[in-house]
Amino acid sequence: MIKNFNINLPSKKGKVAANLNQILYFESMRGIDYMVLLNEEKIELTMNITEIEQILWSQGFFRVSKNYLINLRMIQVIFPDDIPMIMLENGKRLFVPGSRQKALFKALESVYQLENTLY
Repeated sequence: MIKNFNINLPSKKGKVAANLNQILYFESMRGIDYMVLLNEEKIELTMNITEIEQILWSQGFFRVSKNYLINLRMIQVIFPDDIPMIMLENGKRLFVPGSRQKALFKALESVYQLENTLY
């Protein structure tokens, strides 16, 4: 895992710093964007999920759907093909559209290959 890499993002309460290893996912619902941490804290952001994706695409985050940008390191279970879902560390299950499944596996492969070469 990336060690001690923090990101500062604008929130409703000012800038918030988070270690990338503590971020489960980013969620966009009804025009409001959130960062969800391992401790289940949900922080409302003033930056949208598309902007966040542009910053974090090379840091092991993947846009699994329009509403979710996930930390690939937080995937706990990948369900079989007939159930196109993943489960994150906190037990949250997310649907993975068929059009995103191949890209998800490719992104997972590259993240774990990179980590194996670094450590």
